[in-house]
Amino acid sequence: MSIPELESQLAHLPRTKRRATNALLAALVELVGQGTVTVDQIREATNHLTVEHDEVGRRLLEVRNDLLGLTRWQRIGAGCLVPENLPKRSRERYRQLREQHRLIGVRIPGTTGFSYPAWQFDDDLQPLLQIPELAAIQDEADLSAAELHELMTSADVGAGVEPAELLRSGDMATLRQILLAQADQAA
Repeated sequence: MSIPELESQLAHLPRTKRRATNALLAALVELVGQGTVTVDQIREATNHLTVEHDEVGRRLLEVRNDLLGLTRWQRIGAGCLVPENLPKRSRERYRQLREQHRLIGVRIPGTTGFSYPAWQFDDDLQPLLQIPELAAIQDEADLSAAELHELMTSADVGAGVEPAELLRSGDMATLRQILLAQADQAA
C-alpha cells in the first residue's frame, strides 16, 4: 500500500484516531525523507502506536515493518562490497568462489547479483583463507548469508569483540562457539 492510499484511508477515521495516526504517518514519512533511516528511529516513531486493530492500524504496522526490513538491508548493504569494487574477476569466477565456499555472497533485495561482506577480505581485497572454514560453520549453524553478516558485525555477540575480528585473527574455535550459540538462541 502506498502512503497516499494510506492517507486516504486515514481520512475516514474518527477525529481522535486520525490525529494520532496522522502524526505517526508524518513521523514515518519524515524519517524516510531523511535518507538512511535507523531501526531505532522507526521504533521510536512508532512505539506509541495506539490505533486499534482495524484495517488502517494493520496497514500502518505493515508500513512500519517494511521500513524496519528496509533499514536491515541498508545496514547489510553498507557493510558489503560489490564486484565493481573488488579485484577484476568475471561473474563466473565469483560464482566459482562462492560454490567453493571461498567467498560468501549476500543477495540484497533491489539489487542485481551478489554483494560480498567486507569482513571476509584482507587489506588487499583477497578473500581470507579462513572463509571455507567459516562457510562450514555457517552451514552447521544453518545461517543465511545475511544472518551471518549481521552476527559477524555485531559486537554484542562476541563479548565486546566483533566476530569478524576473531575471523581475521584466526580464532575459529571461539568464532564457531559464538555463531553456534547465537544460532541456537535464535531457534
